[in-house]
Amino acid sequence: MISKLIMWTEEIGINNIIYWAFMGIAFVTAFIYNILNSKHFNLPYSKTIFLTLIGFAVSYVWMCFVTWVDTGFKEWGGINIVRIFVWVPLIIWPLCKLFKVDWKTWLDFAGPSTLCLIQGIAHFGCAFAGCCHGYEMKHGLYNPQLHYGTFPIQFIEAFVALSIAIFLFIRHKKRNYKVDGSTYSLMLILFGSTRFILEFFRDNNKVFLGLSDLALHALFMTIVGISVYTAIIAKENEKKNKKKRRIA
Repeated sequence: MISKLIMWTEEIGINNIIYWAFMGIAFVTAFIYNILNSKHFNLPYSKTIFLTLIGFAVSYVWMCFVTWVDTGFKEWGGINIVRIFVWVPLIIWPLCKLFKVDWKTWLDFAGPSTLCLIQGIAHFGCAFAGCCHGYEMKHGLYNPQLHYGTFPIQFIEAFVALSIAIFLFIRHKKRNYKVDGSTYSLMLILFGSTRFILEFFRDNNKVFLGLSDLALHALFMTIVGISVYTAIIAKENEKKNKKKRRIA
């Protein structure tokens, strides 16, 4: 059914239009989510709007730069936000200072939406464009670039990313939107580990020990996420223990 739909869009020449439409929907959805969610973190709408828009713009430029480096300074551009997951907190830090917004609050607030929502929604468009495809599969998803069936990894990656976004949102709600800066690192762990596994189902170039460059990025973000999350939890436990000792 979906393969026939992709074939039909290829026939009338709107595959790339659909791809960019999903990309646009992804960014708009993340933007709206940030605006609606800002009240839970006591963030003014004006600062949320400016930080989100400027954060998107700066992150995109950095994404192009990282792609340029990864390709041996041959290709500038490309839309693959997996390359910048780890760097976004560093990108947003000076912006938080500029707009006088607590950095930890922004990391908790934007964690579920800024990247996971964008990745999840945009990846549906990849199936229509034929990019980010899996290995050849006889009865798989039709690929308009290769003109044969492939493993439907785009949809699996999309559902995984959206599931992580939903999980983190529910976690926030259950914690009554408590801020400790841990959400972003937890997102790195969940997304990085799952993306590392899913990379083995993608038909892409392997650069090191049978791993693709995006698999290495995913592994890196998982390690960083575990390190930061462990440090945050250890700090929280230390505070609790000190409080108990004072009470005792």
